[in-house]
Amino acid sequence: MNVTVETTPASDAQFTVHLDWAAIDKASEKVYRRLAQSQKIPGFRPGHAPRATIERLVGRDALYEEAIEDLVQDAVSASAREHDLTLLGAPHAHVHEVNYGQEHDVTVTVPVLSKGELADYHDIHVMQEPVEVTDEDIERVIDNARERSALWVPVERPAQIGDRVTVALKLVIGEKTISDLKDHEFELTDERTGLYTGMDQEIVGMSEGDTKEFSLTVPADYAKTDIAGQPANYTLTLDRVAVKELPPVDDEFAQKMGDYADVATLREAIRAELHQNRLATARRDLREKVNDALIERLTLPVPQVLVDAEVEDIISDLDRLLSRDQIDFARYLQLMGKTLDSYREEMQPEALRRVKQRRALELIAEQEGLTVTVQDVQRVLDAYNATSSGARRMRLGQLKPAQRQSIERSLLRDQAQDWVMQHLTDSESSATIGDDPAAMLATLAGEAAGTPAEHVVATAQTPEAAAPVETESSAAPEAE
Repeated sequence: MNVTVETTPASDAQFTVHLDWAAIDKASEKVYRRLAQSQKIPGFRPGHAPRATIERLVGRDALYEEAIEDLVQDAVSASAREHDLTLLGAPHAHVHEVNYGQEHDVTVTVPVLSKGELADYHDIHVMQEPVEVTDEDIERVIDNARERSALWVPVERPAQIGDRVTVALKLVIGEKTISDLKDHEFELTDERTGLYTGMDQEIVGMSEGDTKEFSLTVPADYAKTDIAGQPANYTLTLDRVAVKELPPVDDEFAQKMGDYADVATLREAIRAELHQNRLATARRDLREKVNDALIERLTLPVPQVLVDAEVEDIISDLDRLLSRDQIDFARYLQLMGKTLDSYREEMQPEALRRVKQRRALELIAEQEGLTVTVQDVQRVLDAYNATSSGARRMRLGQLKPAQRQSIERSLLRDQAQDWVMQHLTDSESSATIGDDPAAMLATLAGEAAGTPAEHVVATAQTPEAAAPVETESSAAPEAE
């Protein structure tokens, strides 16, 4: 039995396996014994049915076809190891005719991971964007924190936009009562859309105890076509008007936000946290830019099977992330207006980019002579074991070859990423984001140590966070 192999530009490998009949006949005996052990045949104990009985049961051709399949898979796997090829699929012979007593030449094509070529990269130099935190940034965070701590205080005056009102509301369209609500709270806004468009402007100027009847027209593009464009008749009684009262920015406010003695201490904590967050963002952006530059110099044919597998990894990672917040992945896709197939298609470019990025870093590790020691692998296991129960502890000697290879390749990519950040970029720090196995495993385990300042910044540093979150008690009523 001998094998010849040719690689193609499409990152496939074509293996031609030459089999003599003696090898096929010998392999058929192994297939017979395997089938005799697995088939339940009346009158025979497992493994004791005669070969003739097995051949009548499954077919003689089928038995020999499986023998050829076994030989081809073993030969291709051995040849791939010999030629340092990484198979991305299982070889299948697909034999449809057995020529008894004759030699067989079987050709199979299997996608493989090409090594690729990386052009010289030593002239790459990417600058990190400057990181700045202004006084306005800090005040924005404080303002958003004040918004979240605001109280709604009753006021004796006519309602205005921005007030929170409590109403009794009856809405009738045609002969159908759409809503009949009591003690319903919501905030008046100029931006109401949907069924209740225009209602807020009718409430403006009303005082507590006032009752008002008015008619509006349901928007023509309203989702429920049976009432779209129809007159909507309201009967509304205003029971309460409340105005938002923001807490003053004083030492008491600072102490409520966390362990801060005064406002100055709070501001410095916010400044430090904003700077740290923006520095991390700048570092991630820098890493992506330099990696993009490397990918541009990489020649690598990528089989579709590898891209598809990466897409499934992206989906699995997102599913796990959503599960931590008890969000169903299917529901997430529905809210995003996507199907699973459309999301898979959307992730194809990102998946291809990730595959190329990993290969580029592996080639850099090879060209720069980076190595992984036993101690490096042990540190990863120690970090894993520190976050795992005793029953799940992993030891170096217990790792399967594929597991150890996976860890070593991951560590080599981390080292290469660190080398890239040190030699091909200009940044504030030389540490690669995510290159600490213990921190990485802690993050994956869901640990998130944080200070009150971190919480304030994380929830309030963007302008969008200043908008009040509508709940059932603060939103306008929806149609029943």
